[in-house]
Amino acid sequence: MKNATSFLFVCRGLITVRQVSIYLVIFSLCGLRLAAGEPELELLRCIELALAHDPEIALAREDVHLAEAALQFETGVFDTQFEAGSRTQRDRIPSVDGSDTDTDTTQLNASLVKTFRSGIEFTPSLSLERRDVHHADDRTRNSADVTLAFRYPLLRGRGRGMVTSRERAAERTLTATEYRRRFRIAQRTLATINAYWRYCADLRRLEVVKLSETRSSRLVKETRALIEAGETPENELLQLLANENDKRGIRIDTRNSVFQSRHNLGLVMGLTPAQIAALPGVVPPFPEPELMGAGALPESAALMVSALEQRADLRALRLDGEANQIRYALATNGLKPDLSLNVEAGYDTLREGSGLGEWLAAVSRRTPGANYAVELSYKLPLGRKAAKSDVRREGARLAQTRVSLKDLERQVGLQVMIAREDLRRALETLEAVDQSVGYYELAVENERKKLKLGFSTLIDLISYEDRLTAVMLRKIESQVRLWQALADLQFETGAFGKLGEETDLAAFQIFALPTAVQK
Repeated sequence: MKNATSFLFVCRGLITVRQVSIYLVIFSLCGLRLAAGEPELELLRCIELALAHDPEIALAREDVHLAEAALQFETGVFDTQFEAGSRTQRDRIPSVDGSDTDTDTTQLNASLVKTFRSGIEFTPSLSLERRDVHHADDRTRNSADVTLAFRYPLLRGRGRGMVTSRERAAERTLTATEYRRRFRIAQRTLATINAYWRYCADLRRLEVVKLSETRSSRLVKETRALIEAGETPENELLQLLANENDKRGIRIDTRNSVFQSRHNLGLVMGLTPAQIAALPGVVPPFPEPELMGAGALPESAALMVSALEQRADLRALRLDGEANQIRYALATNGLKPDLSLNVEAGYDTLREGSGLGEWLAAVSRRTPGANYAVELSYKLPLGRKAAKSDVRREGARLAQTRVSLKDLERQVGLQVMIAREDLRRALETLEAVDQSVGYYELAVENERKKLKLGFSTLIDLISYEDRLTAVMLRKIESQVRLWQALADLQFETGAFGKLGEETDLAAFQIFALPTAVQK
C-alpha cells in the first residue's frame, strides 16, 4: 500500500447474469459441490437476492402504484364527459265540458362537459322534444334546443395554477414515492454489504484461529517428543497445554460468530432457514485498494454537495414540500368567494309533423333569432370554517416538512463527513496493520531459529505467535472496516440510489467511489 489519500477501488470477478431467475440463484447458493469445488458466495448475488426478497421494497413498489392511481384520478378531472338521457311523460288536462286532453311528451338530451386546465368549463348540449296533444285540432310539435355554455371562475379557482394544483401535487407525490422506494433499496443494499463483509471476516478469522490452534498443537507434540527424549523439562508442557486449550476455546467462539453472521446475512437476503444453512462457506478474498493518481478521495464539501443532490430521501422530502406548498396555496385560495361568469348561447327550433324524420329535422330548422344569457354567480359561506380548517391543516403539514427537511440535510452533512473520515482512517489503519503483519511474520521466523539454537524459550515463541495471530485478526477487522466504510460513504452520498434505476447489478460499481464526485 502507498498513499492513504489516493486510491481507486476495482471490482474483480463480480459479474451476475441478468436473465437468471431467482430460483436458480438460490439453487446455486445451496452448498452443492460442483466439479470445480464449492462455489464462492458473491456479493452482487447476495444483493440481488436481498432486493428481490425484501418485503418493504415490495410494499414501496405498491405505494408507487397507489400514487400512480391517485395521479390518474386527478388527471381524470379534465377528461371529457358525455351525458345522455331520455324521458317520456303523459299529462291529462281535464276540461269543463268533460272532454279531457291527453298530452304525450318525449325528450332526448345529450351533452358534453369538458373542463380545461385554464379553468374554463365548456358544455355543449342538445335537447329534442316531441309533444303530441290528443285533440282533434292539434298537431304534433317537434322542438330542438341547442346550447353552448361556458363557465369561468373569477375568484376562487381562477387561473391555470389553481385549476391544475391537485394534479401537480399528485405528480410530485408520485415522484417522491418512487424516491422513497429507491432509498429503501439503498438501505437494503447497505445492510447486505455490511452483513456480507462481516460473514467474510468471520470466515477469515476462523481460518487464522485454526492456524493458530494448529501451531499450538504442533508445539505440544514437539515438546512431548523432547520430554520423552529427556531434552526438555516436563513442566514446560503445562504452559503449552494451557495455550492449546485457550486456542481451542477461541476457535469455538469464532465458530459461533460464523454461525451468527451467516444467519444474519441469510436474514438480510430473505432466505429460509434451510437455504441459510446451505450458504457456501467459501468467499472471495478481500479486494485490495489500488492507487491511481493523487486526490482520488474527494473533499468533504464535494461529497456533501453530491449527497444533497443525489440522496433519494432528500429528494423525496423536497418533493413532499413542493406538494404541500401547492396544497397550501389551494387551501388559501379556498378562502376566496366563489364568483363565476356563466355565458350561454344557442337557438330553439319548432317543426310540426308526426314522422320521425320531422322530429330529427327540428335541429336544422331555421329560426329568426337566437337566445343567449350572461350570469354572474356569487357564493360565500359566512363562517368559512371548513376552508380555514384546510388552511391550518395544510399549513401545519408544510411547516412539518420544512423542519424535517432542514434537520435531514444537517444530519446528511454530518454523516458524510463522518463516513469520509472513517474511510480515510480505515485505509491508513489497514496500511499500518499490513506492515505489522509482515514484521511479525519475520519476528516469528527468527524466534523459531533462535529456539533451535537455544537462544530463546517456548514462552517467547508462543508470545510472538500470539502477537502475530492478534495482528492478523486485526488486519481482517481493518479490511472489514475499510469496505464497510466505503459502503457507508456510497450510501450517504446517494450512490446506491442508482440501483432503483438500473436493473443490471453487474453494471453497478460496488468498489468505486461515487462517480459524480470523483475528480
